[in-house]
Amino acid sequence: MKAKLGRPPALVLAALALLLAAAGEAGAAAAGREFGLGLGVATFSRAVASGASAGLTKVRAATVFLSGTCRPAHWLLLELFAGLPSTNPDGLVFEGLPISIDYEAGAIRGLLLGGGLAAKLGAFGRLEIEGAGRFVYSQGATKTRPMSDFTVSGSAGAKPAWLEASLGPRLLYRASPGFVPYLRVAASWFRGSLTMTETLGDLAGREKLTLKAKAFLEAALGADVMLRARLTLRAEAGLLPRPGGADAAASAGLFYRF
Repeated sequence: MKAKLGRPPALVLAALALLLAAAGEAGAAAAGREFGLGLGVATFSRAVASGASAGLTKVRAATVFLSGTCRPAHWLLLELFAGLPSTNPDGLVFEGLPISIDYEAGAIRGLLLGGGLAAKLGAFGRLEIEGAGRFVYSQGATKTRPMSDFTVSGSAGAKPAWLEASLGPRLLYRASPGFVPYLRVAASWFRGSLTMTETLGDLAGREKLTLKAKAFLEAALGADVMLRARLTLRAEAGLLPRPGGADAAASAGLFYRF
């Protein structure tokens, strides 16, 4: 497999720069506030429409991530994270190449960057309401496979990329100091692409499929469980309803506060 990564889109770099600047300014202005590090895994399965195809194809991804958080005030949490995703776009069909390809080569590794924030909006006894938003950008390496069963040598290379963003309220219930379940509802936006390049003897071609998710609303249940004084386990599972079914997402991680 040949691994080659390009540059993230300018929009992603700009968003990361703004979050870094905000985190740095907040940290400088609020020395002694809470900081944290986290290590976890996340996975999703999204039904997407690709190009002119009328059907839907499932895109699946699993990511190991490392996150850093800063809480400059009791009502605001900023987060930056990076990870190593494995994206599986099996089932996508490329018909604009010299030889049509039905991609079935499995998961493709890559890099992931993202950020988010959560702001406390109000409290009613043990209930709290937050506004939460996040964005994630993933770019895969180029996975190259030989094309067999031909009289001339050839190869095909696939490269995925996707961008996901969500925004919505989160309702927390502080059942006890060590256990905080929550319900999160968010508008969800997912776009991606899979680019295929093909060479077979004197023939060469390139085709890019645009991927658009059909689910736009996510509902998730999760909980923060304090394992030690500064160590917390967070687990979350969510569904994204769409016409004809539902997509799914889940995550779990350990987070340490300084």
